[in-house]
Amino acid sequence: MSSTVQSGGTCVRLTYEIKNGKQLLYRSEDLPQGVFSEPFVLTETMIKESLPADSEPRPRRVLAAATAVAAVGVTAYLNSFRCHFIFDDFQFIGNRETQSLWPPWPAMFSLRHVSRPLIGLSLAINHSISGYDVWSYHALNLCIHILAALALFGVVRRTLLTPALRERFGERSTELAAAVALIWVAHPLQTQAVTYIIQRCESLMGLFYLLTLYCAIRSFDSSRKRFWIAAAVVACGAGMLSKEVMITAPLAVLLYDGLFLSGSLTGALRKRSVLYAGLVGAWSLLAATHLAAPVNETAGFAVTSISPWRYLVSEFGVITHYLRLALWPNNLVLDYGWPVATTASGVLPYAVFVGALAAGAIWAFLRRKPVGFIGVWFFLILSVTSSFIPFKDLAFEHRMYLPLAAVVTMAVLGSYVVGASILRRFILEEQQRLQTGRAIALVIVTLVVASAVFLTLRRNIDYQDSFAIWNDVIRKRPENSRAYSNLGRVYIARRNYEGALICFAKACEYDERSWVAQSNLGEVLVSLGKTEEGKGHLLEALRLRPSFEFAHYNLGRVLAAEGQFEEAIAHFSQALETDPNHAQAYCARGLAQSKKGNAQAAISDYYSAARIDPNWFEPLTHLAVALALQDDPRLRNIEEASRLAEQAVAITKEQEPAALDALAIAYAESGRFPEAAQLEQKAFDLAVKAKSRELLAVVESRLRQYRTGRVWRPPTSDLSTKTAPR
Repeated sequence: MSSTVQSGGTCVRLTYEIKNGKQLLYRSEDLPQGVFSEPFVLTETMIKESLPADSEPRPRRVLAAATAVAAVGVTAYLNSFRCHFIFDDFQFIGNRETQSLWPPWPAMFSLRHVSRPLIGLSLAINHSISGYDVWSYHALNLCIHILAALALFGVVRRTLLTPALRERFGERSTELAAAVALIWVAHPLQTQAVTYIIQRCESLMGLFYLLTLYCAIRSFDSSRKRFWIAAAVVACGAGMLSKEVMITAPLAVLLYDGLFLSGSLTGALRKRSVLYAGLVGAWSLLAATHLAAPVNETAGFAVTSISPWRYLVSEFGVITHYLRLALWPNNLVLDYGWPVATTASGVLPYAVFVGALAAGAIWAFLRRKPVGFIGVWFFLILSVTSSFIPFKDLAFEHRMYLPLAAVVTMAVLGSYVVGASILRRFILEEQQRLQTGRAIALVIVTLVVASAVFLTLRRNIDYQDSFAIWNDVIRKRPENSRAYSNLGRVYIARRNYEGALICFAKACEYDERSWVAQSNLGEVLVSLGKTEEGKGHLLEALRLRPSFEFAHYNLGRVLAAEGQFEEAIAHFSQALETDPNHAQAYCARGLAQSKKGNAQAAISDYYSAARIDPNWFEPLTHLAVALALQDDPRLRNIEEASRLAEQAVAITKEQEPAALDALAIAYAESGRFPEAAQLEQKAFDLAVKAKSRELLAVVESRLRQYRTGRVWRPPTSDLSTKTAPR
């Protein structure tokens, strides 16, 4: 390292290095002969007088940089708290396992979360804090992202202080590391890993990956070596329980050690065998969770929609696209539906480009050039999702969460080197050059970070509305079948069945082999009264995917409406075989069992539905009515019926006529006719507002009975008619 100091009115250059924990000072070549002819140990006074203020990082500067990184991260994602659950968020969040935090094992090791237990635990923590209010989910995602950025800051800063890089970057290690972390934390390409809630799988894994590397770096020269080794191993294990990409972390630490410190990979293994034994041992956690998890048909060699070779050659174009987004992040897309590359023109140009980058990274690493680690880091992390291991989806932006750090680091350090070279050519006086360089760097970094924050804030607006985000996908990827299916589901939620019909028809047009699109189209056709046409699409969905639970469920509902209860029950049962937590299928099967006169089976199904989704009022109302109106004393339970109906009324805040009707029935059966009549009157008033003739007729008939102090009895033994239809 070197610095310019004042000596007798003359600026001179002092060259120094760290050796055995001491700073040694040497004569610089531009000094007169005889000055500092031999190295010597600097005294404390000499250090203060000779070394510039920024030659070694000070705690205040590090703290200021870390604070700036956190502040920029909060600013960039402040509007993400308005974003709702999207895409498959609710598939992982809205299930029984994550609705209870204690004991934590059901949330961590359910079939849905067993391969990523810490994700299930984190969702249970969020649910215990805010239920299905999204603010706590976004708060945790943001905290994870900021901590990951701080870990990246620490990794880059300490790397720039290693012997291989200290002379060139050491004096500016804090500023350069801060620039990398600031750009990375605000980069709009990160929105998918932060704002899209369930992609905390990627960001949480990224945090533990960076912490593993940071703690390992600290252990290399710390007096508290054992502590940092233990911390690195714990972080590595936690990452293995978060996402599978963590499998590359032990190798990343070894490559770092071999290049920057130990001189070779074998030397690193020999000198730090305890560290690497612990890191490799963390692989056992990943292996155990995957052995316990069900087969994942969307990732790995269980994927049948694309061969490993086709996936590999298609990923050249995907990686090129990732790099473009890293440098110019416009036209971000939630769901690409990236096509498989089938032609030479769709493969060769990208293969040459990516192959040249990979070859250059390997060459630089083998030649022991520090830039080689940046390149190897990029390809090492992407090797899990962008190589020969097939995934159903070829491209997702969240997969660039960690690799983006390599691109940003390369850009920042490269710009610093080029800028310093240009300044040396045009500005000879060093002090002026330093001042000019700082000013230019500050302006450039400020503009880049401000632009990134603005783009991230704007991108978060797209995530604030499901209708907006899926329209955005369709505008950018107009042949994406899944985007049309998801937009159609939004239309259904808004009761716009005609809009949903158009979307589902488009989804089938662009992918006629999509069982999801076929099932959705069948469902909406049935809702529009085109039952036979709808049944045809539901049967086609089951032909394409015989175990598809939603098609079984929707077809069962159609058959039940037609009075084919035996066949309906069979389809509901098949839906439950695939998804034992399908509350709607249990409730629908209970109704069908009731129609058949099998009250005991119906009650059992209602209980199952209520247990899976205790905040859903419908199974509670059916269960309350069934228990209240039973003739069989073994099944009749007025007290339990009243409790369940009261729970349903509380859930619906007295705004659902079916819940009020069920409670009225339970009260009437226990002789509380005035209260029953009052509740039925409320149900009647709500039915008038709903303009439902069928609902009005059912409620009105019971209201007349309860006003005269008489219980109501249905004309048949069909208990499913004893509660007001929705």
